[in-house]
Amino acid sequence: MKNFKLKIAIFLFILFSFSLPIFLFEKNVLADNSLEEIKGKIEERNKKLKELENQAETFRQKLKSSRVFAQSLKKQLEKDTLYQKSLKNSLLITQERISILELEIEKINLEINKLEEKIEKKKERIKEIIERLYENDQINLLEILLSQKNLTGILNESQNLVSLENSLNEELEEIKEQKKEISQRKENLQAKKDEEKIATDNYQAKLQVAEQEIKNRKELLKRTKSKEKNYQLLLKKIEKERIAIAREIDELEEELRKKINLKALPEPFKGILDWPARGELTQGYGRTAFALKHYHSRFHNGIDIALNIGTPLKAAAKGKVIALGDQDRYCWHGAYGKFVALKHPNNLVTLYAHLSLIKVKIGQEVKRGEVIGYSGNTGYSTGPHLHFGVYDASTFLIKESKFCGPMPVGGSLNPLDYLK
Repeated sequence: MKNFKLKIAIFLFILFSFSLPIFLFEKNVLADNSLEEIKGKIEERNKKLKELENQAETFRQKLKSSRVFAQSLKKQLEKDTLYQKSLKNSLLITQERISILELEIEKINLEINKLEEKIEKKKERIKEIIERLYENDQINLLEILLSQKNLTGILNESQNLVSLENSLNEELEEIKEQKKEISQRKENLQAKKDEEKIATDNYQAKLQVAEQEIKNRKELLKRTKSKEKNYQLLLKKIEKERIAIAREIDELEEELRKKINLKALPEPFKGILDWPARGELTQGYGRTAFALKHYHSRFHNGIDIALNIGTPLKAAAKGKVIALGDQDRYCWHGAYGKFVALKHPNNLVTLYAHLSLIKVKIGQEVKRGEVIGYSGNTGYSTGPHLHFGVYDASTFLIKESKFCGPMPVGGSLNPLDYLK
């Protein structure tokens, strides 16, 4: 047994002595050329990305410095067009970042392949030597090796042989560790790529919203014959309709709140619902200062969260889409505009209103945190925001409005009792 171990040690030394230069300095010309080509492409993409980012900063400054009067239709159209261009630029930036990440991943794959080849070659060499040891068991390899002058001094140092064997094993472990580290880098890059794809989807949605806004304003310019006076008259007409619709909602919901069955609902607890989006809370629930001044019933049936148009809105909890609609189709800038309602297993219904874009369908099951649409300024809205309402499911229904088509109503609850 000792003799066999010594043979293995000697052969490992021979392997290390004669294969080390090949192992460390062997060049994969094709792989190296591919790596250089990828590096060149990454450099080109980074230059293009820098140009796009500079353009994005220019757009940001223009949007920041623009002074647009909310009641001026032509000015709003100008700002919408500038915003649309900015979104297109942002979309190009995310697409460019994805291309760079894909090249980085391709580069890492080549590096991993090279390390795997080294590991396999080393394993194959060791396997061959072990096989030869068994095949040539009758040959006194020790005597043959000792006859070589350049090995005589080394073979007398048994400790050196053990050290060489350990060195070889350590080298193999180092290569495996390198592969592990590079693989982790690949996972990180893939995660970043996934994030950029989500950003791309969001920008595409925002661009769709911006294009619709521009279309609406152009149609409105035609409707008012591009005269600001006609636009102002139209706004006054809309305000009268809004008051009538608000009174209708107030009267219906005042009765429905009396029918709320608290026993069938979860105890108020912060965390039952997640915030659909994070933004400034501009109006709370109930008899707020704004409601007392502007609402017929002096009561606000939800909360308002100020958001930029196109902000992704997430389901507050797991649920099913039980209603959606667009009241702007029946009365321009009236009531809730585009809305989505979800029913949750705990007998709560959540309402998301004034959306710019809806991403779900009736009957669809959604997960907590899943994007259901994007914030907007549809319906009656003094600025881009989300109206978020919570209802007792047993009281919630879609009622045909006298003025504005199908409309969500119900016995409302305070959303802040349930939100984290």
